[in-house]
Amino acid sequence: MIYLKRSLEAELPLFVEMETDQEVKNYIHSYSLEQHRLVFDQENSHYLTIMCDREVIGFFLLVMSLDDCQSVEFRRIVIRPRGQGFGQKAIAEMEIFCAAELKVRRIWLDVYEHNERGRHLYHKLGYSEFKTSIRAEEGDLLFFEKMIASY
Repeated sequence: MIYLKRSLEAELPLFVEMETDQEVKNYIHSYSLEQHRLVFDQENSHYLTIMCDREVIGFFLLVMSLDDCQSVEFRRIVIRPRGQGFGQKAIAEMEIFCAAELKVRRIWLDVYEHNERGRHLYHKLGYSEFKTSIRAEEGDLLFFEKMIASY
């Protein structure tokens, strides 16, 4: 069973380790432990640990917009093992958390154009592309959003 809990600062080294996986590094900008600690301490940041039974299998990083209290940036999901449907279930739980706890109506994210798996998943889960940012070195970033119902 997949469920989320608010992350503990003591879990940050595990999150750094998860981000260093070669497959993950192709799709995100990994943070150092110091960067994670800085973000963790920000009032508008929310780390959620993804649990399967009693085992940590990943995490989310959500960042509330300072300008728009109705939106949250879905900045990061890292999950292992991959390819078993855990991500879809975790995202559904994250959306419930965003509506019920953060009281937002909109979730947005960016994904590299070359991340076909991610793009497919976000489309499948009801996210719509709304903008593209051209970045020469890393590749283009595509921006997705989803409107969610309040609880």
